[in-house]
Amino acid sequence: MNKVIVAAVALAGLGLSSVALADGAGKGKQSFGKPFTMNGAAMPIGDVLAKAASYEGKTVKVTGLVTQVCQAKGCWFEVAPAEKQKGVRIKSADYSIFVPKDCAGRTATIEGTFKVTTLTEAQAKHLAEDAAKAGQKAPEVKGPVQEFQLAATAVELN
Repeated sequence: MNKVIVAAVALAGLGLSSVALADGAGKGKQSFGKPFTMNGAAMPIGDVLAKAASYEGKTVKVTGLVTQVCQAKGCWFEVAPAEKQKGVRIKSADYSIFVPKDCAGRTATIEGTFKVTTLTEAQAKHLAEDAAKAGQKAPEVKGPVQEFQLAATAVELN
C-alpha cells in the first residue's frame, strides 16, 4: 500500500513539473516535438530569409530570437534575427508543439520545412488576434499577407 502511495505522489509530482515547464517556469532549456535529426550547428534565421527562394520546401535547422507567440495556445511563434525585424512563423508540422506563451525574448532553435505562403485577410487577422496580449488591440490587417513559415518537427528554447 505504501509503495502505491509513493508511486502516486511521484507521478503527481512529475505531472506538476511538466505543467510548470509547459508554462515556461524556470526558463532553462526546453525541448518540444521530436529529436533533431540534422547534425551540425543551426543557421541564423537571417541567412535563410536572405535567400528564401532557395530554401523553399527544404528542411532547415535555424536559430533566432522569439519575437511573438500565440497567446491563445502557444501553437505558433515567430522567430526573427532581432527584435522588430521580419521573421518566420513557426507552426508545428502536426499540431503537436505548443510553446510557453511567455517565451518571447528567448532564443529558439528549430528544425522543419521552410515555405513562403500567402495568408488570406481572414487568416492574417486571426493570427494577429492570437498574437495580441490580453487587453491589447490586435494590429489592423487589410488584404492578403505574404509570410515565411516553418513547419517545425523539433524546437529547443534557451
